[in-house]
Amino acid sequence: MRLHPSVFVLASDYPVVTIWEANQADTVTPISPRGREAALIARPFIEVETRRLAPGTGVFLANLKSSSTIGEAVAAGAAASPAFNAAEALATLIGANISLGIEA
Repeated sequence: MRLHPSVFVLASDYPVVTIWEANQADTVTPISPRGREAALIARPFIEVETRRLAPGTGVFLANLKSSSTIGEAVAAGAAASPAFNAAEALATLIGANISLGIEA
């Protein structure tokens, strides 16, 4: 599967998406500095989009970007997190409009 060239998966030991979201509003919101988060950052159209990724989904997408098959990417996502949900990862892939096609 080919992904849009703008796709970037950010995996962090810190709550990077929560921090980013807190800084999008006009008011200051306190956040907990604990917790790992992963984000999908892509620009499939005009605007750059940032999405919080469920556990294992970042590994799944990173594997797809590095030319793994869907089966290999699902296995990597499942190995990365026992909470990985393949259906949710595929829904993220489709919903983000970052797939350019499936190759045989």
